[in-house]
Amino acid sequence: MDYGQLRDRLMRPERAGQRTELAGDPRRAFVRTVPCTSCDGSGTVTVWWDGCEQWGCSDCDVTGNAKDAPVGADPGTEHVDAIAGCPAFVDAETAARAVAAALAPWGHRPADRITWRVGASSEPRICSSLARILPRAVEDLLDEFFRLRDKEIGIGVREVGLGFPGDGGPSHAFLMRGHAHGHARLAAAARLGLRYPAAGFPDGVAGRPVAEVPNPFTPLLDVWRTGFAPERFDEDGIGLFAPRRVRAMDYLAIRDRMLRPVHTGRPVDLTDDSRRGFLRPVRCQVCGGSGTTMNQWDGAAEEWACGTCGATGVAKGAPVDAEPGRGHVDAIADCPAFRAAEAAARAAAGALVPWGIAVPDRIVWRAGHTTSIALRYSDLPFAVSHPIGLLFTTEWRPTGLSAFIDDPGLGQLGTGPSHVARLRGIASDHARWEQAVQLGRTLPEEGFPAGVGGRPIAELPNPFAPVLAVLRTGFVLDRVDETGMWLYAPHPDTVLS
Repeated sequence: MDYGQLRDRLMRPERAGQRTELAGDPRRAFVRTVPCTSCDGSGTVTVWWDGCEQWGCSDCDVTGNAKDAPVGADPGTEHVDAIAGCPAFVDAETAARAVAAALAPWGHRPADRITWRVGASSEPRICSSLARILPRAVEDLLDEFFRLRDKEIGIGVREVGLGFPGDGGPSHAFLMRGHAHGHARLAAAARLGLRYPAAGFPDGVAGRPVAEVPNPFTPLLDVWRTGFAPERFDEDGIGLFAPRRVRAMDYLAIRDRMLRPVHTGRPVDLTDDSRRGFLRPVRCQVCGGSGTTMNQWDGAAEEWACGTCGATGVAKGAPVDAEPGRGHVDAIADCPAFRAAEAAARAAAGALVPWGIAVPDRIVWRAGHTTSIALRYSDLPFAVSHPIGLLFTTEWRPTGLSAFIDDPGLGQLGTGPSHVARLRGIASDHARWEQAVQLGRTLPEEGFPAGVGGRPIAELPNPFAPVLAVLRTGFVLDRVDETGMWLYAPHPDTVLS
């Protein structure tokens, strides 16, 4: 068997263009996503045992989903999104029923009902008794058989090629490796003509040649090969797991377009919308329009954001005109993407509504040559960015939320050119928000406005997505708050560091 193919397909079901109807089969059911109250949907709890450790949550069998979550015949939106576009889900169900049939000689006959659960592919179904997939009695008997005939079977990790079952990596990889090793051991026992022990084994297998008894790991691996995962085979039926669909964002493409809007040479009228204004380029007297000042810190001269103008280079209180200046025309008028930037800015304003922040439908454009745009704390209001940032880096970080984005192409936070550093921070928050959605997190009530506190984060728009959408146009969202939406357009001859 090609075990390497299992690793390549692990938690990656292949998607097609068309969706298949999921409802209608009385043997198929769907468990709703309801975060476990003991672990807040993370699947782990913090335990003090020779230090602070993360242990599997027994109240939800390490799934993060409440045990009493409702199960119904109709799929939820999460099931449709994760399963319907993957034709292999039918193959997964067929293979799962083959596993159930292979358990019959062992005295187990799972009910012919398949229940689908959707969750994060990284969820911590860790190495523990809670992570058993086959009935415990069957796994215990197989472990006993492998122990008794270990020298004859002699299947080591090299034959399987997936590493040790307990090696690091995602928890689902741990389970899959264990099933691959079980399959290889039984296959070797069958080739050697070994028999199951007569004593202590069910009548269907006791004393029989291993080759005559279906290898339950064969169809079990067929389930893994579809990109889905097996969860349980018991008297209540069969449980299958579908990884929540992750819509990855191409942060590198945004980096390559950042501060480089496409100019066509065909300018349009910028005064066609009365909701659009233009910030007059009155130079800040403190920084001379550069947006930065030199300061002494720890005996060395460092470049800091100008606190007087907010790192914009434009004097605070500069007037907003209805007519664009020469700089605005040069920087915006022949860039068709400016309308997309305005639409994304309005989407950012819409994402603030649940937070109780009303943004007037007013867009103000600033044009200039500066690239020192990383020096603002955030594009979003402090009342939004601050509690989210604290949550991401403190309370949620130990329970599965990565501190930084996984994409190595953007490097470490706070390094490199200032405009890339700014992108890196926004992308990090965007990625962590999406990961929190995958993990089924709920925002705390304390410290959050009534419109968002206590709500599942999946119900709220990701406020960082429209900020990135603006950056993808080559323009920048300076800020969005109670005064309106402020956009920055780099002059065509701006030199990026």
